[in-house]
Amino acid sequence: MNSFNIFFKNLKKVFLIKINNLNEINKKLIQYEAFKKGIFVENWDNEFEKLLDINDNSFLKIEYINYLLDNNLNDKYYIIEDLKFDKNIMNEYFYYYIYGKYYNKINKYNLSNFYFCQFYKAINSKNKADFFCKKYDIKDIPTLDKSYALFK
Repeated sequence: MNSFNIFFKNLKKVFLIKINNLNEINKKLIQYEAFKKGIFVENWDNEFEKLLDINDNSFLKIEYINYLLDNNLNDKYYIIEDLKFDKNIMNEYFYYYIYGKYYNKINKYNLSNFYFCQFYKAINSKNKADFFCKKYDIKDIPTLDKSYALFK
């Protein structure tokens, strides 16, 4: 009987620890998980920025850029420019794709085609790479963009 009581006391401690751990989860992370599942989160663009303040994850930054583009938040496009040469973001798989999408959105088609070309080369999609690579003039691409693409 005594071992039975000890078991329940220990079980109660485990539950209390788990509940305390749940209380420590940051509200922004919970909102992010809800957002990923397609649940509406009010004022998410500002909340997403706050999440980036506490979690400096390069994939989250790529997701944030995509969110800004998909929701036409033009007043925040300066953030996309600020993040462009972030070394961690540049190592992300979708870096070239997201910047191709960005430049297409702001009607800079030469740069858009350049970035899409780099993306499709990176994933070995020859037909798509050929399509985009033929649609820009390398002379019109800024040196910094060209140099980063060459050394990736």
